Amino acid sequence: METKSIYQCPEQCARDTSEMSNSELRNYYSQDEICVQTVAWLYLFSGTFVGVLTLVFLKVAIDIHHLLLIFMSFFSLIIAIIFVLLGWGMRHYDPWSRTPARFAAVVMMFFVPLGTLIGIICFFLLKQRAHKEIFTNKYHAILLSDPLHSKYHKLWLPMLIGALTAILMTLAVVFQRHFIIKLLTDGYSF
Repeated sequence: METKSIYQCPEQCARDTSEMSNSELRNYYSQDEICVQTVAWLYLFSGTFVGVLTLVFLKVAIDIHHLLLIFMSFFSLIIAIIFVLLGWGMRHYDPWSRTPARFAAVVMMFFVPLGTLIGIICFFLLKQRAHKEIFTNKYHAILLSDPLHSKYHKLWLPMLIGALTAILMTLAVVFQRHFIIKLLTDGYSF
């Protein structure tokens, strides 16, 4: 009997997935599913958060008739809609969402500081765990046959949390606007 080399790839990462049963395939890609669902959650949350904040800024820009702010608000609203669509696609393991989601993670890194953190996390998860095999029709059919799959992956939850976060942040700015203006104009001394 030949002993296994310590440098040999473990069986779980070198298996041929074409001969696996549906349950074995789900177990094999279970960690990848979790990572893709995390990215979907973050995209849905971020897209909704930015979308609601953009709608507030758009209302203000229209009220003050500032064309540059109106244009920037529309551009930001388009980005928010794209993130929500990508989150929806990742949530359903649609093949079209895999490549644009990586690009969106890079774009998100430019929104310092929170977007940078979320973008790095999403890019890393998509690079390491978004295997092509879980974005196939065969795998999608396996997921649809599991009655518990949709129970734990709701689309509305991250969107609701994103909208509430944006509304609470807007209210905090509105109620603290005098303090913020004083802080920006006079400086704050302890």
